[in-house]
Amino acid sequence: MANWVLLFQATARRGIAARGIRSSLTIAMIVIFFVYGLVYLASVLGILSPRNELIFILTANFATKLLFIIAFAGIRASQFNDLMVTLVRRKVLPIRDLTPNDLEALDDNEGNMPLID
Repeated sequence: MANWVLLFQATARRGIAARGIRSSLTIAMIVIFFVYGLVYLASVLGILSPRNELIFILTANFATKLLFIIAFAGIRASQFNDLMVTLVRRKVLPIRDLTPNDLEALDDNEGNMPLID
């Protein structure tokens, strides 16, 4: 996964929405898996009681998922905002059939999305 981060940083456009956050989330996931592994080993070795392991895993799992959902929603909102700004600047205003695929098309085509009828 760390190789993906390096490849993504090298190949992604500079203006892509939340470019740094995407890489940070991947690194954070690696760190979280490492911490889960340490907690598991501490439990197996008897350093941590099963109750404390359960409390830690449940709390960390809930907090991690909540923070990642917030981050992904922010990334999607940022992409949508970029799309809206581009559409308004280009005066492409019948926006009745806008789909999530249009967001990806904007990223893939560097803002050169085809006009909407």
